[in-house]
Amino acid sequence: MRDDDIIVTEEELRALLAHHEVSDERLKGLRPIIYVRSVLVALIIAARVVIAIYFPEYLAVTIYNEQLLDSESVRLMIQLRLILAFVVATVYIYSLHNNFYFRSVNVALLVIFSSLFWSDLESIIFPALIDLTYPSIGVVLLRVVPLIFLIQNYRDLRQA
Repeated sequence: MRDDDIIVTEEELRALLAHHEVSDERLKGLRPIIYVRSVLVALIIAARVVIAIYFPEYLAVTIYNEQLLDSESVRLMIQLRLILAFVVATVYIYSLHNNFYFRSVNVALLVIFSSLFWSDLESIIFPALIDLTYPSIGVVLLRVVPLIFLIQNYRDLRQA
């Protein structure tokens, strides 16, 4: 038997690669919800960027009025994370729009976002958690909300 004789139908291919795509019918219902959550995540991240740039005194400040990060570190961190966010968001939206490895891209986004969140918790927030001001705690909560939206997208896709 030659390789040219093997013909895989579209249904067989979908059955073999079920974890790569979400069914079109299911994604049709989920796509608007995921788009709304993605826009909300982008808006919250944009708000955090504005806070970090224009109001750095709320970013990570203790009750003793100490900055946990210097302005140069904050600027570099913002630039690197914005580049990463742009690349990941572009891949995510393309994958969602074309249903191209969307489940895998969704998991990768969740891992990247969770890793960045955990590194911030471990290096900045946990050491000074007791001494953080209320606005700084609010900025920390602005990191949790997008994570919740991304987890909900993941859960919806797992059920699809």
